[in-house]
Amino acid sequence: MGDYIWTCSIRKATRDIKSHETIPIYHYVFDHAINNSAVWDFVEDWCKDYSCHDSDLFFLFYTLPLEGFYYTDEEKDLAKRLIRFWGNFIHTGNPNIDDWRNDIAPVFQSSQTSSIVQHLDTSRKKLSVSDILHRSKRRVTRDWPAYQPSTGWQSMWFKTPASDILFRYKAKDCNFWDKIGYNTYEI
Repeated sequence: MGDYIWTCSIRKATRDIKSHETIPIYHYVFDHAINNSAVWDFVEDWCKDYSCHDSDLFFLFYTLPLEGFYYTDEEKDLAKRLIRFWGNFIHTGNPNIDDWRNDIAPVFQSSQTSSIVQHLDTSRKKLSVSDILHRSKRRVTRDWPAYQPSTGWQSMWFKTPASDILFRYKAKDCNFWDKIGYNTYEI
């Protein structure tokens, strides 16, 4: 049912929007189970050891340390990728353009290193925010492709140890659900 409710219905809606819009749309699949399944203790067992709906938000907003959990080094790298792409998208409309960083004032005005920056640092030495931004800019090797038919409906695949590109994600399953339809009130 997860494909019906989340994956395929979102794919259908995204493609319907794309058929009427000329602006680029960016689609992604978040495929990482959080290293410490205790994060999910409040929702029984269905999210433990799985990439559950909205688990990407723990990485995008870097909130696990606020609850006493930690990130592995690979998860810190995953968080950096998400933060970078989403930050770029928010500022430019394109997750791959990061030149805007040179045109704005630093987000952190303090001379001290932020605690989030300290958590993201896998080298164990103190870094400034500009050091982190520069590092994450160098480490991303793949662009996030626009989601469109001419490129095979490519999606960014966020996972550890490295992100990748998916082509026609779950096409066979979603083509089946597309034929049936998505009238959830009839289920």
